[in-house]
Amino acid sequence: MRVYRDINLAVHFITRSNKVSRRLIQVLMRIHNKKIIKLSYEVKRVICKCYTIMIPSITCYSRVSHETDGCYLMRVCGVCGEISKMRMGAKKRFYNGGEEETNKEREKGVKVFKT
Repeated sequence: MRVYRDINLAVHFITRSNKVSRRLIQVLMRIHNKKIIKLSYEVKRVICKCYTIMIPSITCYSRVSHETDGCYLMRVCGVCGEISKMRMGAKKRFYNGGEEETNKEREKGVKVFKT
């Protein structure tokens, strides 16, 4: 697929020329914004707002943050300083017409009604 080929090219060029890598990602995002292609969630998570691919120890640095509502992976972009915060080990919640259930509740057959 073209998206993954472009991502691989951008990762390849990031060690040589950051400008080429950022330009590839910028073109990819422009095509995505025109709704010609749809980027997967995994691809969108690794692209910063400055069109840099977030590679730990190369273009960003990561830190695990323990907060009251859970653990978060915080990544800081080395180019623009943007902080992205992602929840680690989060339960996915499904909404089915007035019902909310987590993966474990779905397996057990327990239903939680939203009030």
